[in-house]
Amino acid sequence: MKIRWKPLLISLAIPQIVGAVTGLVTSNSREIYQNLNKPDLAVPGYVFPIIWPILFLFMGIASYLIYCSDSKEREKALRLYGINLLLVFVWSVVFFTFQAYAAAFLVIVAFWGVVFTMITMFTQISKVAGWILLPYFIWITYAGYLNLQVVLLN
Repeated sequence: MKIRWKPLLISLAIPQIVGAVTGLVTSNSREIYQNLNKPDLAVPGYVFPIIWPILFLFMGIASYLIYCSDSKEREKALRLYGINLLLVFVWSVVFFTFQAYAAAFLVIVAFWGVVFTMITMFTQISKVAGWILLPYFIWITYAGYLNLQVVLLN
C-alpha cells in the first residue's frame, strides 16, 4: 500500500487536536484527579499525559487505514470514529469540568459501547486498524473502572 501523505497527516493530527483541545478545556484535571479518593489500582496522574497521545496516535493510524480502504462501510466506520472523538471530549468535560462523576460514568458506558462497536467495524474493514485499537479499548475499560470507583469513593 502506497502511503498517502496528506490523508495520513490529517488522520494523525485530528485526534491529537481533539486531545489538545480537551486538555485546554480541562486544564485543572491533574489537580482534580490528585484530590480524588481513588482505588488502589489507580495510576498516578502523570501517566495520563503519556498514555493519551500514544492512544491518539493509534487512533490516527487506524482512521487512516479505514479512510484509505475501499470498503462500503468506510463512511459509517469513520462517522463512528468521529462520535468516539466527541465522547473523548464530552467525558473529560463532564468528569473534570463539571465534576459530575456519576454522569461521567454514564457517558463512559456509552463511550465504551461506541469504542467496542468502532473496533469491531474497523476490524471488519482492516484487521490492523482494529487490532491497533485494542490498547485503547483496554484503556477505556480501565477508565470506566476508575470512574465507577470515583463515584463510589467520593
